[in-house]
Amino acid sequence: MDGEKFYNNGTYDYHPLGEQVKLINPMFADTDANGKHYRNSRIIGMEIKLDIPYDSPTYIIGEKASYSRLGQLEDKIESITVSGKQVADANGGSGVYVIGENDVTPETDSNVYSARRTRNNFLSKIEDDIAQGIIRFVKGLKFGAKAVDNPLGISSDGIATLREIVSAAFRSGALGSGFKLGDYNGSGDSYLEVDRLLVRKAAEFVRLVIRELQSVGGEIVLSPAAMKVSNVVYFAKGTVLPEYNGSALRYDVYRCYFSQKKGDEEIENQFAVGDLVRCQTFNVKKGVNENVKNRYYWRKVYKVGKDFIDVLADFCDTGSDIPQAGDELVQMGNTTDTARQSVVVLSAYGADAPSFKMYYGVDSYSLENKEVFVLSRQEMFAIADKFRFVTHKANGEIESTQSFAELVMSVDGLKSTVNNNKSEVDGQITTINSQITQTAGKITTLTNEQTAMGNKISKIEQSTEKISLQVETTTNLKNCIVGSALRPWDDIVKIAAGLSQAVNIINGGGVGGSNYAVFNASGATANTWTGLYFKDVRVTPGKKYIFSVWVKVIRATDNGAYYTIKRFDNGVAGALVESKNYPNIVGDWALYTSQITVPSGCSRLMIETAIRKNGTINLCRPMLMEGTEYGGWSLSAYDKTEAGKLESGLKRAGIDIENDKITATADKFEVRNNSGEVTASVNEKGLLEVGAGVFSGLIRKKMTEITPENLKEYVSDVPALALGNIQIDFEKTGSFVKFTGNIKAMTKADVVIVPPFYMPNHTDWGKLSTKTVYEAMAYVGQTIIVVNDSDTEMTTIGYTSMDFDHASKYFSRGQGAMMTCVVNKGQNSCTVVWNGRQLPFFNPALESESDPTSTADEPITTTEEEQPKE
Repeated sequence: MDGEKFYNNGTYDYHPLGEQVKLINPMFADTDANGKHYRNSRIIGMEIKLDIPYDSPTYIIGEKASYSRLGQLEDKIESITVSGKQVADANGGSGVYVIGENDVTPETDSNVYSARRTRNNFLSKIEDDIAQGIIRFVKGLKFGAKAVDNPLGISSDGIATLREIVSAAFRSGALGSGFKLGDYNGSGDSYLEVDRLLVRKAAEFVRLVIRELQSVGGEIVLSPAAMKVSNVVYFAKGTVLPEYNGSALRYDVYRCYFSQKKGDEEIENQFAVGDLVRCQTFNVKKGVNENVKNRYYWRKVYKVGKDFIDVLADFCDTGSDIPQAGDELVQMGNTTDTARQSVVVLSAYGADAPSFKMYYGVDSYSLENKEVFVLSRQEMFAIADKFRFVTHKANGEIESTQSFAELVMSVDGLKSTVNNNKSEVDGQITTINSQITQTAGKITTLTNEQTAMGNKISKIEQSTEKISLQVETTTNLKNCIVGSALRPWDDIVKIAAGLSQAVNIINGGGVGGSNYAVFNASGATANTWTGLYFKDVRVTPGKKYIFSVWVKVIRATDNGAYYTIKRFDNGVAGALVESKNYPNIVGDWALYTSQITVPSGCSRLMIETAIRKNGTINLCRPMLMEGTEYGGWSLSAYDKTEAGKLESGLKRAGIDIENDKITATADKFEVRNNSGEVTASVNEKGLLEVGAGVFSGLIRKKMTEITPENLKEYVSDVPALALGNIQIDFEKTGSFVKFTGNIKAMTKADVVIVPPFYMPNHTDWGKLSTKTVYEAMAYVGQTIIVVNDSDTEMTTIGYTSMDFDHASKYFSRGQGAMMTCVVNKGQNSCTVVWNGRQLPFFNPALESESDPTSTADEPITTTEEEQPKE
């Protein structure tokens, strides 16, 4: 047996034992209907390979089962029970024979189909299926859900009850396509729309509306040319005509003549070679009711004369009629000339009437996908390169002109013109929701305000034990450029070289009604640069940003208009990041975008945009936002209102009142007097700043424990750890620290504790280096205590005098150092130094219970360039 057939995509299409087979051989006596000699037999055995079962199995055919151990085993079976029902026994009881997939055994009341045979032979009621033969439904068909008001279906008499029949490519109208039989615009009237209709015997019309395709004063079809045929002459291929300069015709043509006179007026032939002319008329006349037929053809113009056109006889739309006198011809397209491929159609009757349709690019005998503007009761759409909206004053003067892009400012979060008086409002779309929730033990009040600039949430929770108040404001502002709105209170830096070069800010009239800048320069004989600077643009190093700006060229520049983005580290213009020119095309507002990547280590940029020499451009809405796609213009989170306050930003504040306790949460907490002066403040790190203070009672130090897990959080120079230098950030830790755990694994060297300032080149480590004299003087009187409860020895640098217990000047576990900042007086100067001594710490309260051998992070390594130099 063929292995591929047996494999059957992995389901093993085998023939079961006992299946009937038909043996074909001339030696057999029986003859079938095809005259072939045959004999019926059965499969009594099968051999298959164990490693590859589907590799050419062998069947044994016969009428007597061969001896096998399986047969002996079957003889020992006394009975077979399936689902509790005995189907065979040792006393000769018969079982149920299963007819398999390819079994030709006739069906009887004593055998059954296998599951696979059933699946392949019968249609499914629950799955999609395909009938391979004809199915006859004696009682008919029903469609849709079973309901009393659903009569859809086909009866046994062949009567179909349907809502409508519509072809896949149906488009309504005189220039449409396809067919439809159904309801007329939901009115309940039946409606039939087809391209051609043949009535063999009689047609009765209660009312007949004739729609001819004409060009009459631009009322129905507007196209470059039209005519009414006065006479038609057929010329066969090979005919020699004078209009063809003595050359024989290459194609069969119909010459359609038209009258050149209409009263006293002379009619000019407006057709051109390559035009596609269409005729669609109905020859109904008063008193005529037999042989009524509409006429249709769409043909190509091959030759144009003074009073005729030649149209091709064989190259035309399918089903085109032969031209004849009285036909109305309308030019509808051209095969090559794009200027003659436009058609305008007005219709006051039909399924989608009233309608106004414009077609462009008609270069064949089809209007499919050629619509560029449709205005009808069913649909409205338009395709164009640009949309503009113009408003007029009462005297007819143009008040404003806006592009379609300028009208989407609500998406951009700008101002919008919303009434006939052109009153401008802030384009923030605001939604305010309030919600009160009460449960058995708690009352919650939640107010949420969503605007284009951000979201504001206030929440009050009250229970029997607690009152909690929370206010949260988040911002949607994503522009990194401050002052991009070009408002009077924005800080704008202008570039203008002289009197003939000027930068003016115009209030309103930009994209979305925004302010815009006018760069105007004339009379310059060299580059003078007229434009704007946007400095100190805050960015994140290594991130991708999109720069965007709207530009409108009023007068072409003679040496280009451009934008340049540079580094602005420490307030100084640096290396160039990107520079490009704007297209020098006079026209309407256009959006220009470009993607940049901020250089490593750069957190500030400067953006310059200007015209180099002479010309005039308008510019508005510059923006730099993080990401790879333009997301619409917005203000910056750092922009200011007219009052000078931040427009919006990310702010969080909360107050909890619980059990005689008030908790204030904020990144910065300030206390001001009645004059508005800050008298005390606390920042997010807990740094308290006060003008003065009086303390009563004991002031004590709080000890900070430094472990391998938090070491990096408390040092100011992480790369120095690899050398053993631990520069502690004492503003975070305080002046009392204790080292515990496996510190040595973090440094791979003995630890050197570095005080807040030191002079490494000074023999006594005493003079200032990392601090100015005034900064160092602020530490006078401070005492630093370092306790070693780790697995490594420690020492300290940056002192003038230090009393050690031994010459090695290291202190091990259980010991520590205490240094005090003092002023040493010299003959003509003084120095700010650290003096101290080594101390043993025997108090168990200061001993660490942590395991000094605990594992820590991987040791920090540095490159040669990162290592501190002597």
